[in-house]
Amino acid sequence: MTRCRVKSTGERQTIGAETGPARDLTARTVRGLAWSYGGLAAKGALSLLVLATLSRLLTPQDFGIIGIAFIFVFFAHSLCLTGIGHALIQVPEPTNRHAAAGLVLAIGTGALAAATLWSLAPLCARLFGEPLVSPPLRFMAASLVIAAAGVVSEHAIRRKLLFRQLAIIELLSYTAYGAIAITLAFGGTGVWALAWAEIGRASVRAAMALFRSPPPVGYRPGAREVVDIASRAAVMAVGQLADTIVRMAGHFVVGRELGAVALGYYARAERIATLPFDYIGSGLFEVAFPAMARRRERPDRLRTAYGHAIEALALLTVPVAVLTVAAAPEIVGVLLGSQWVRSIPVLQLLAIAIPFQTLNSLNIAALRALGLVRREARRRAAHALMIAVGAGVGQHWGLEGVAVGIVGAHIAASLLLTHAAANALGMHGRRVARHCTPGIWAAACVGLAAWLATGPARYLPLPLALAMLTTALTVAVAISMYAAPRFARLSIIAFVLERLPFNRMGAVGHGLRWALEKLPTRPLANGSGSNKSGTGDYPDGCR
Repeated sequence: MTRCRVKSTGERQTIGAETGPARDLTARTVRGLAWSYGGLAAKGALSLLVLATLSRLLTPQDFGIIGIAFIFVFFAHSLCLTGIGHALIQVPEPTNRHAAAGLVLAIGTGALAAATLWSLAPLCARLFGEPLVSPPLRFMAASLVIAAAGVVSEHAIRRKLLFRQLAIIELLSYTAYGAIAITLAFGGTGVWALAWAEIGRASVRAAMALFRSPPPVGYRPGAREVVDIASRAAVMAVGQLADTIVRMAGHFVVGRELGAVALGYYARAERIATLPFDYIGSGLFEVAFPAMARRRERPDRLRTAYGHAIEALALLTVPVAVLTVAAAPEIVGVLLGSQWVRSIPVLQLLAIAIPFQTLNSLNIAALRALGLVRREARRRAAHALMIAVGAGVGQHWGLEGVAVGIVGAHIAASLLLTHAAANALGMHGRRVARHCTPGIWAAACVGLAAWLATGPARYLPLPLALAMLTTALTVAVAISMYAAPRFARLSIIAFVLERLPFNRMGAVGHGLRWALEKLPTRPLANGSGSNKSGTGDYPDGCR
């Protein structure tokens, strides 16, 4: 099926007609998404198993103590290492000298951060009134040096869009984490099971990255390359600092004001609530950032990709948020056990922010790909400030108050980042809203199904109740897509049908293509939202 669209000059262009490097990049991006999400799906299933097992072997206090230690480790890693990797991706034409400069900077800052955490560990423990935090924090500081060794290699793989290798690295490193943590937890080591697991995960991840993409040997980093990477990383560090505050402000406030046990309950609820973000938003960012960076000279393609991504994210995350709110008692009961009932209302509140957090990953990828790092940094700084204020004010009303403050901050920040990304791409707010309507329609159908299914599910054993709710809501999403009114129909179907390799998937691929071809679709308005024909990108007679 051939579709045509109107370019800004008024001429027609066949969508499937792009050739050469552009078409190859599109194919690699689609394959990257498939591998990224395939690996994340496998990791997600594994993480649920690890989560359920560890929640029955360890106490809320164990998770709270390691959660406090992880605040400082995560802060150091984000501030010192992540920016260097992203700076290497953003360099237009990196050389071996750039890679050597990045490696020297990563190892140097990683070692400095580890030494700083080692010396300040007792002070960090006193800040939270938990002396048991100091020993595991000092031990986990070593993970910074280990991670630094693999930063350049891992981001070189990411820049080349080799997402199959990244998926394997991610899955095997988390497998090592789960195996170490569960084995030691069975042995009664308590909080040290989690500390050793973090070291194991960092070691496997760095070793595999170095094996897959060895760093350049025999190249000395020139002063110009060091300055280039360091300056880019410093700008990135502002955004990373804001991201660290966004992700850890709730943990800091709960641990500091309400104690390690309360942090254990909060951290488990947040872990479940952020699973969709970790396995949808993070996977999208890892693929979208390098792919969009290569398309930055073609804003029309960036605009189209951004719109399709919004539609897909809304369809995935808004129903998931509704499901999580409706089935929170069953989810907590099955995954964590009866001793974690205190986490249920926190999970229900945090689930509201799932679509907004995930959308932020796409917005940040778009802004970074366009080189608008300072614009992104300003909005992420505002996000961090709102998170800190919301959590600080909310703690007066306990865990639920902290959750409400954080959810409100996520929603406000998502609106700010979406406005910035849409403006940079030349999209009107009305166009962005239209991309969200299929997900909102599906969520409404899911809410109705949840209301009908929740009552009978209460009388079933927890695993059966959760399975019943999940099945009912999955069917509701499918029905909502096939029975969607015109305003809620999908526009991404044509893009998927033209680019996914269904013929390579065998019978499953043919069945999936048949199902997608039966879905009602709609044409989109053009990138600027000013299509005078009123029929979208595809003028009359082009479908």
